[in-house]
Amino acid sequence: MTLGFGGEKKSTPNNGELKWLDFDSAKPLAEKNKKPILVDVYTTWCGWCKRMDKDTYSDKKIAKYLGEKYVLARLNAESTDSVSYHGMKVSNPEFAAGFKVTGYPTILFFEPNGDFITVVPGYLPPDKFIYVAKYIGDGAYKKMSWEEYRKGQGI
Repeated sequence: MTLGFGGEKKSTPNNGELKWLDFDSAKPLAEKNKKPILVDVYTTWCGWCKRMDKDTYSDKKIAKYLGEKYVLARLNAESTDSVSYHGMKVSNPEFAAGFKVTGYPTILFFEPNGDFITVVPGYLPPDKFIYVAKYIGDGAYKKMSWEEYRKGQGI
């Protein structure tokens, strides 16, 4: 499942107010706290990623919501670091490719146990991002499609 609003450009995060972990550190914390994992997939050269940090992740309402509802992780898609996922150790680029990440920023959402939920490619401004965050964070994705949720929210 891919969520999107159409035509928008994409970006990646980097905000001091939010606590970003690597995926391997985020997963046990998410399981313990029964919170979904949001993984921000970025590159160091990505302008839209920097804009996502500046506009979206630094927004006080977004930061508060994410801090309450999620365990946050960042993954540099071009780093030589590695990730453990369901018993396999893979490089960051392999992990990103495995979830069909082809542009940056891209946000991956996972269940607290590490099972994949969905991918959201591209930059989203705060007024659009909040709906995606709440769709997953409030558990609406378990009860209805993204289209049903959008209609219900008037977006």
